[in-house]
Order: sequence, then structure tokens, then C-alpha cells
Amino acid sequence: MILTYDVKNNFKPLKKLRGNDTTIWMMDFSLDSQTLICDSLLFFDMATGKHNPRGASTFKNETWATWTLRKGWPTQGIYAPCTMSDDINAVDRSPDGKILATGDDFGLVKLFKYPSPVPKAAYNQFSGHSSHVTNVMFTKNK
Repeated sequence: MILTYDVKNNFKPLKKLRGNDTTIWMMDFSLDSQTLICDSLLFFDMATGKHNPRGASTFKNETWATWTLRKGWPTQGIYAPCTMSDDINAVDRSPDGKILATGDDFGLVKLFKYPSPVPKAAYNQFSGHSSHVTNVMFTKNK
């Protein structure tokens, strides 16, 4: 279950979103704030609070305010052959919506074009970490 709150109204509870039975690590909102996607690839309609069962292909052209999910249509190309989905620990899309950064179990930060729906998408990689990269994040330019 996901709880939503009205931040402008002293964090008054708004809705309980039901339908997710796994731990939620990441979530993103559509640009119009009408749809929420969580890392189990479940979509929720924010107006009704209900799970939208139509599936990922329905939302492949949705404009997302942010993108932090490891799985999804725009991140299909970030996986190298023979890697598992949990080898990638973190994903973040740049504020201008053009670049996707990943941090992985191999000590690498990779930059892809966003979206990267094509398997084995081209990327630039940067090393220098001795172990897992557990998070990546862009800062907003002024």
C-alpha cells in the first residue's frame, strides 16, 4: 500500500493506493501528476487511487516528471548481456530528460541517452569506484 499526502495542507492524508504487495524502492510521477509508477511496474491513477492494470505499453509515451526506475520501457537498453536486473542499483534521468545515469555492482557509472528502449543501447562508462555504486543523481542546473 502507498499513502499519499497533501504537502501544502500540513501533510493531510489524501489516498491509500492499493495493489502493490512488494517493497517499493523507487517511484515516479507523470508530468501531470495523474499517474504514479513504482518499481514493481504497477501504475496507479492518482485521481481514483486505484491500480491501473492496463500495463506498461499503455504508458510508454507518457511524459514522466522524473525517472528513477531500473525497469520499464525507457530503460530496457541499460542491461548488458548476461546481467541480472539487480546488477543495476540506481537510475536517474537528467533534469532536461536527455540522459540516463546508472550505477551498478561493477563499480561503474554509465550514461545512456534517454529513453534507452533498444537492447544493448550505446553508453559512456566511468570507473573509479572500488565496489558497488549504490546511487546516482543529477543536480539541477541553474
